[in-house]
Amino acid sequence: LSRRARELDDHYDDEHHVLGQHDFTHGANSIEQVMHHVTPPLQRVEHYISVFVNFFVLPIFAFVNAQITLVGADFGALLNSTIAHGVFFGAVLGKPLGIIFVTLLLVKCKICKLPAKVDWIQITAVGLMGGLGFTMSILISNLAFPDAEEILAAKVAVLAASFASAILGLLFVHLAEFYKHRKNSMRKDSE
Repeated sequence: LSRRARELDDHYDDEHHVLGQHDFTHGANSIEQVMHHVTPPLQRVEHYISVFVNFFVLPIFAFVNAQITLVGADFGALLNSTIAHGVFFGAVLGKPLGIIFVTLLLVKCKICKLPAKVDWIQITAVGLMGGLGFTMSILISNLAFPDAEEILAAKVAVLAASFASAILGLLFVHLAEFYKHRKNSMRKDSE
């Protein structure tokens, strides 16, 4: 099985779309069938429900437990709150800059190196999505501020920063893939 998987990996052409590589998809399907038979039933159930749990159940659980009550909130005060500004920009700008520049520093100082097939575009995408620290940020907000209005401002900023980070990260990945494919097609046209 591992030999067959290595053969498939060697024959995979990442320059072409996977749907056009029929030998690869046929081989991958046969490996998937074997894996289905050797995987325990409980693990298969976990695999099938993981998307539902990760993208529906956990976000709803986190949001409900965040106890963000917007009924009767003064949105003008929330938008002008220095706490909200600090939390929002710390998550949307500070976390990505920290992730990207610390990674760059460690690589340049030869303390570590990027994994194979990982480039700086991917590191930047991960950095942009670093502002998604919703659950821990809500906990810290509850511990850091004594006043209910300050806690609410921080929680709303955490929620807004999480959405903004997700959107920025997804847009960046989409644009990077678009330009990568465009660059590859222009290079092939010139050859």
